This record gives sequence, C-alpha cells and structure tokens, in this order.
Amino acid sequence: MKITTRRLALCAVLTALALGLSTLEGMFPVSLLIPLPGIKLGMQALFTGTAQLPDIRIEAPAHVICTETVESLQAGAVYGAAAMTDGLVERMESELGRPCTAVVTGGLGRFVVPHCRRRLVYDEHLLLRGLGMIWRRAQGEIHSCGAMGNAV
Repeated sequence: MKITTRRLALCAVLTALALGLSTLEGMFPVSLLIPLPGIKLGMQALFTGTAQLPDIRIEAPAHVICTETVESLQAGAVYGAAAMTDGLVERMESELGRPCTAVVTGGLGRFVVPHCRRRLVYDEHLLLRGLGMIWRRAQGEIHSCGAMGNAV
C-alpha cells in the first residue's frame, strides 16, 4: 500500500486507541497524538473494576441496542471505538479545512473498521512494516526516498 497524501490520520487500534495526524506543510512536518484507552484496555478495566461483568470476546453484535449483558458490552466496545474513530477524524478534517486519508492499523482494527461510517484504509501490519523500514534505513539498505539500496 502506498499512501500519496499530504494529510494522514493514522488510528492504531491496539491496547490503546491512538489517533495521530501527520501533515506536511511546506517542509515542516506537523504531528499530534490523541491517546485513548483501546477496546481491550477499556474492557479489562470494566472486568477488573466490577464483580459481576463477564469477560467477553471482541466481536460486533447485530445491533447497537442490545438486551443481553454480553452483547451490550460487545456493542459498546466495537461500535464505541468506531464512533470515536469517525468523530475524531471528522474533527481533525474540520480544523484542517480539508479531508485527509484515514488509515487504521493494529489487530483489533479488523473489528472496528467495518462499523465506521467513513471510508478507512485498514492495514493490520503498517506499524511493523514502518519499524522495519526505519531499521533498514538505519542499516543503509533504504534511501530516504524509500528505494532499496545496497545491503551493507
């Protein structure tokens, strides 16, 4: 996947829901990070902080409004993360005055992305590939433009 945009909203759905914005205005990159508890961290806080709530599998029930405890917890976790992602990207775009490309990464993103209302690019391993590129660049295998060079 190649991203060709000057504005990128990146949402990592991991232990925490980290939403960042990278924009290149002229030659100066601008970044921000909004850390929020992720699905598992939020659910773990509920399970350990209460005596009666069960541990659940992360999956989306058929409806947001549910009558059973397990389905209600699942709906809150999945649809809540989707709504946070949609809402924060929308607010970023509003402040920027134009749209940006929204990319979701992380293993739990596969549960969230199908329930977002906006178009998102999902790439589960984006973070790991990026770390690999940084390592290879440090080893002299990749030039700053991203092209492969001679291995050292």
